[in-house]
Amino acid sequence: MSSTDLTKLSAFLANGSTPRTPLPIDVHYLNGFKWNTIVSYNAAVKKFMKFKADKGEIPFALPATAEDIYQFCFWAGRNEFQQTTQEVKATTIEKYLYGIQAWHEYHSAQYPKETKTKVNTLLKSSAKVDAQVLTKPQKAVVHLKHLLILVDGLSGKGEKEEAIKDLVVTAFWGMARMAELTYKNDSGPIPKASSLLTSEVSPAQPDQRGVMNLTLRNAKTCAPGKTKEIQLRKLGMKLCPVEAVGRRLANAKGVDTSLFGFQANGKRHHLTRNVVVAAIKKVWADNNLEGL
Repeated sequence: MSSTDLTKLSAFLANGSTPRTPLPIDVHYLNGFKWNTIVSYNAAVKKFMKFKADKGEIPFALPATAEDIYQFCFWAGRNEFQQTTQEVKATTIEKYLYGIQAWHEYHSAQYPKETKTKVNTLLKSSAKVDAQVLTKPQKAVVHLKHLLILVDGLSGKGEKEEAIKDLVVTAFWGMARMAELTYKNDSGPIPKASSLLTSEVSPAQPDQRGVMNLTLRNAKTCAPGKTKEIQLRKLGMKLCPVEAVGRRLANAKGVDTSLFGFQANGKRHHLTRNVVVAAIKKVWADNNLEGL
């Protein structure tokens, strides 16, 4: 984990409200988590710190008290007595609590485990209020006709857009999550243990069946240290995922680097999730498809 990565985890690394520089053993511990997991834990801690700030209880140190946890659940969740800008769904609070527990473990502080029963009841109460709130409409499913529009909208725009085009074609046919194919940093070294590299393509040329495999090391559904295989098949059309991967391999010119990246201004650029999502949203907006 790089120093740049650590700056993105400042809340989680702090003991309460006091910043703390991680030791080598701390960094080793953090490397045991998937990046998305530890980032979500950091977001949970930031939410808890906002709660403490709103209560006027800064500075503070770990461990949190049982009353802190109860009040946090009430403050962050929906209830019948008040409406606030920070309220979230009960299921989100449950995820926050996992992050706060991990925060305590990282700092060798005792999380108040006696809160479990009462917290469950508090979250059930908030869930009842959640059910009365209109749910956000789900995004429409992306079909092949939408992929065609997306590819056409990205074609001929530049090296970055060409890389994004190949990524979305691969994601569509491989049924892969965006986070599994993108990178944390847009340039510089990338962690091989959790990134999709050109060396993770096997074979480099499709076999006699027209099959190519990608080994994902950052799959959401895999345990730490485990991998996920995506099988791609050659298709007789311009939306062929095997050809998309082949173009990325050619762009990398034999270097073991990001599969979904591109060369610009003499250096390698890696596609981040934010960059890819922004490009996709622009194409949808240009074609009146904002609901996707």
